[in-house]
Amino acid sequence: MLFVLQIGSRETEFIQNIVNEISLQVLNDIHINVAKYQVGIEASVRDLHKVLDVYGNDVCMVGIWGTGGIGKTTVAKAVYNSLAQVFERSCFLENVRERSIPYGGLVDLQNLLLYEIPRGKEIKVTSADKGISVIKERLSGKKVLVIVDDVDHLDQLNNLVGGCDCWNGFTRNRNLDDDYVELAECVLKHAQGLPLALKVLGSHLCGRSIDEWHDALDGNLHSDIKKTLKISYDALEYSVQEVFLDIACFFNGRKVNHMIPILEGCDLKPKYAIKVLVDKALINIEQGTIGMHDLLEELGRRIVYQESPNEPSERSRL
Repeated sequence: MLFVLQIGSRETEFIQNIVNEISLQVLNDIHINVAKYQVGIEASVRDLHKVLDVYGNDVCMVGIWGTGGIGKTTVAKAVYNSLAQVFERSCFLENVRERSIPYGGLVDLQNLLLYEIPRGKEIKVTSADKGISVIKERLSGKKVLVIVDDVDHLDQLNNLVGGCDCWNGFTRNRNLDDDYVELAECVLKHAQGLPLALKVLGSHLCGRSIDEWHDALDGNLHSDIKKTLKISYDALEYSVQEVFLDIACFFNGRKVNHMIPILEGCDLKPKYAIKVLVDKALINIEQGTIGMHDLLEELGRRIVYQESPNEPSERSRL
């Protein structure tokens, strides 16, 4: 890194620029915290490295898509840590969906991005439209890594980049009792490949007795898992939520062509809702059959149950 004092330049400003540049380099070398257990994450990071074409000259945008709790943010943080030093500047914007909801939230995120990736005099924008222009100007011609976490609307990307927890909750002891091995297999089946479920259940069951394991597995969906999955449900518009609940209660494993006329008869728009739910990774369609993860199905049925816990006839669905 070379700094040259130009003739006629003020020495105090020159020194301050050196301090700022070195400080930014130090910050760029600081890794962000990733989940404690990262079993199997290396393969995902390597795959993303190939797609990103880090050493190429083109602008590249890559999305990580999947059900809530599957580990998208964990992978994104690991990619950030592995690549930040390759770029001139880098920025990891967390919880964009939640932080963009309040009035002025997107402007705050734009200012954070402009703070993390500076060039010349610092500018604080006061409107999203102005922020878009300033971000484009400041990022132009620079090799920059920007990761935007938890995006659920295209406007968030357009305003920020121009539109262009644990992976393993269980460890197997060599001398583990057969009873625990059997129960651990039940836990894996219950989680059905959802890392969030493994993390929560693993931390909850660690060090507990066989009876406590049985009680936990026989109980309802753990509140921490439910809370995280419900974020995706809460973000849906009302009509789509209704179709989600119908699928959870009645149509999981049924044919799409069987469900559509029934829900159309209830003044819903199932074709649109199905597309949204598939896009949000809340259901999948295989060979014309609707599939919903067991934990999401349990969440949906629980929501209906809570409408009237003591009087089933008062619930929207039986």
